[in-house]
Amino acid sequence: MTATSRSRALLFASCVIVASSIGHGAAQPPPAHAALATQLASLVAAAGLGDQVGVAVLDARDSSVIFGHEPDLALNPASNMKLVTAAAALATLGANFRMHTGLYGHVEGDAITDGLVLRGFGDPSLRQADLVELARDLADHGVRTVDRVIVDGTYFDGQYLPPAFDQQPGEVAVSTGRSSPRVTRIWSSMRM
Repeated sequence: MTATSRSRALLFASCVIVASSIGHGAAQPPPAHAALATQLASLVAAAGLGDQVGVAVLDARDSSVIFGHEPDLALNPASNMKLVTAAAALATLGANFRMHTGLYGHVEGDAITDGLVLRGFGDPSLRQADLVELARDLADHGVRTVDRVIVDGTYFDGQYLPPAFDQQPGEVAVSTGRSSPRVTRIWSSMRM
């Protein structure tokens, strides 16, 4: 591990970092945090983060600014924001919450008529194997033909790409809620 990698790892492991467009100004840290602020400034300088990375470290007890590096710069949040999102989801939804994906349609004899609707709610762990299992369950209930597959994405908003995605050249986004062509190809290739 290089010195820069160690500095970055230490920086991220030693504090909670919030990189966002919320401004925190250039307030001076309280005296109790002055040593930590100095250490963080040294770590940021050693990591060579440049001016396209914003870091704001706040005291969780009173929201006072401990350290800031370009804290007012409007940027896309870093991938570590997934941790904050996951923690908020866990706290709000609970550990036993599960996202459901289901099949809906009108059965006539051994056929689904007027379309088989695949309705999901953004399950990030949904795999092709899960779709195969849903198809097998459908077949186990006597369904042998499906006239068409409809992927219902109405649970999601109309925004296909994340905010400010254009600032991330070379990146590719896959919208969980709007994967109709891919899911339709998978379903169409299945034999019941």
